[in-house]
Amino acid sequence: MDQSAVRASDRAHGTGQGGADAAGYGSAPVGLHAYALHVYTYFDGIRHSEVAERITAACRTVGMVERGNVPFVGTGGIRTTQLLSAPREGIWQALRYASPRLDAFLVCLSPEDGSADWPKLDREWRRAMGPGADEDCIGRVRLFYALYDGDAGADQLATVVAAVLPAGLEVRPTAPTEPRPGFYLWELAESDDDRLERTVVLVAPTAQEAVSDAWVWPTEGDLRPLPGYLWQMAKARHEARRFAEHRSQDGSARLYELASRFERYEQTDPEPGRNRERMLRRLQRETALAAAGEARLRAMCRTIEAAAHEARIWLEYWAEDMPVHDKSGWVEGLGGPVGRDQEYVAWLATEVNDAAELGRNTVAYAQPMAQIGSVDIEQRLREIGERSESRTALYTSVIASVSLLLAAVQSLNYEPPMYASLRSPLVASVAAGGLFLSLAAALRSTTRLRRRIWVGFAAAGFAASVTWSVGTWLVRWQTAQLPSAPVSIAASAAAAAVTFGAWLGWRARRSRHEL
Repeated sequence: MDQSAVRASDRAHGTGQGGADAAGYGSAPVGLHAYALHVYTYFDGIRHSEVAERITAACRTVGMVERGNVPFVGTGGIRTTQLLSAPREGIWQALRYASPRLDAFLVCLSPEDGSADWPKLDREWRRAMGPGADEDCIGRVRLFYALYDGDAGADQLATVVAAVLPAGLEVRPTAPTEPRPGFYLWELAESDDDRLERTVVLVAPTAQEAVSDAWVWPTEGDLRPLPGYLWQMAKARHEARRFAEHRSQDGSARLYELASRFERYEQTDPEPGRNRERMLRRLQRETALAAAGEARLRAMCRTIEAAAHEARIWLEYWAEDMPVHDKSGWVEGLGGPVGRDQEYVAWLATEVNDAAELGRNTVAYAQPMAQIGSVDIEQRLREIGERSESRTALYTSVIASVSLLLAAVQSLNYEPPMYASLRSPLVASVAAGGLFLSLAAALRSTTRLRRRIWVGFAAAGFAASVTWSVGTWLVRWQTAQLPSAPVSIAASAAAAAVTFGAWLGWRARRSRHEL
């Protein structure tokens, strides 16, 4: 996989198309050769597997076939899962990497010197990919890579590069990233920092070809610094696009205005009404959405910070093979596209964090008003439930008492050992007791007068009927008519015991519930 093994020997005197003519300087002409095109695509391998399928199909179109032996890489949880290559002169390879979160598909088109230039390679790859755009990918990078002969500065090389780029592409007028003397990395002019596709150019001296090759293409399957760094930047830029979408739909200002209006409404006219309930429901909904948006921004900020940290690690890994004493200082000193990336990611993390703080403060202001709404709505639902429960209890109690009354009346048709004068009080006691027990167990003891009247009426009827039954038995006992005494005593004692026991059980249950 080392590109230096396939460079031809005509570098010392050969130039690429337009290389020598585009120099335009009085000194020795500068020529580009060994043109290569690298395409790095980063995507979610689980959700967007069709991206990998489309790239695989494009690789097969340019003559690549899948190889069985895929090297395994365990560094940082990244492993290779797919390898394609073509038996052509030069390097025609593709490698797919999988990580716990995102996948990367790297493609290298590096023909033998002089057989193709950047426009031809770009046309060939675009024709293989077809007209469809990979909108589902997280990021895509096109790296135009070449070597140059001679001794030239950044401005002279920029002129040469601009002459051999595909139509419509131009080099930024800003300074490039210079990781080592003579190595230049430009990013072609684009308007947005959070764009999906990036186009960069790397030129390196021919004498140090092995060094630059080790930056851009994997050696024995090991992911290299430049595609690894761009992978982390793709994550950060993807979060930037999500943040821009969130900003266009952010309702913090709307929620703040709604909470302020409800606060003024509560201070002037806190009485319940349909308008107030409608405002409360909307306030609760907006508060919940704002809280969810804040949580999403927090996660977004952590992702951006993690990507920036990992990108810095890749940059320090980039400096391992260089005569650098202080890796951190070397990273801080990088300018050009890499330096702008670092500044942009730091700015982006600050913006996302500020937006999350704004959302948190807005939710903290609106939450008390939304809680007022929750209390009001819960109270109203409780009252509706209590009214329904009261009606159900009343109907059930009436039905139960009537059923008990009918059951007790059946005793009039029999001849138990009791006098006829005790039958009617016993029937009335059973009926009134059934009504009282049903109402006392079903209706809650509240301040509503109507419920207390119903329970009091049932209790009074039960007490009167028991008094009537007991009084009748006492009269019988005083007149020495005792045959019915055991039955009357048992009936009265049973009614009193059931009533008292039911009352004690109901009171104990209510006490536990209230506690």
